[in-house]
Order: sequence, then structure tokens, then C-alpha cells
Amino acid sequence: MRKVEEEEVCTAFVLGESKTMGNTTSTGDTLSLHGNVIAKRENGRIYATLAGWPTPTTRSRLNALCNIMGFRRGFWQEQGHQYFGARASYFHSIEPDQWVVLT
Repeated sequence: MRKVEEEEVCTAFVLGESKTMGNTTSTGDTLSLHGNVIAKRENGRIYATLAGWPTPTTRSRLNALCNIMGFRRGFWQEQGHQYFGARASYFHSIEPDQWVVLT
């Protein structure tokens, strides 16, 4: 998926709109990759997860979401471990199926 398409679907999710491009879908309340929910809106908050699939593609979609939301933090992998946060300061190790609060 091209970066522009990735950002379009993630933007639709942030705006609460539906959009599907390739293997990524926003219902407005959820953002899914290959049918697995990787972000959701619940009680006014946005949560994200690798959905048990700690792949470069999953991290790319979630990082696009973080960028669109204006965050200077994201998801990455180092030596087989998954991380979320700002690399230069606060970050923590996460499990591949763990939900983190974005807002």
C-alpha cells in the first residue's frame, strides 16, 4: 500500500468515517488490517494494538495513525521485542496483543 493510501484510511478513522483501501479498513469506530482490529474508538478514547501480528505492516499502519494524530511516539521492534512510545524519551515494551491508549 502506498503511503498516501495508508494515510487516507487512517485519516478516515480519526475523522470517524468509513473507508477501505487494499487490506486496510476504517468503519469510523475501528481500524482493521487484514480483518484484524488494530485501533478502536471507545468512550471517547482511541486505543491501538498489534493484534497479535507484530509485523512491519501492522506497525506502519499504527505509526501512520500516530502521525496523523500529531504524536511524536510510535510502534517499533528491537531485537524481537515490541515497543511503544517516544524513542528519545519515554517508551515501554508491549506484548503483541496488548492495547495501548493513544488519546
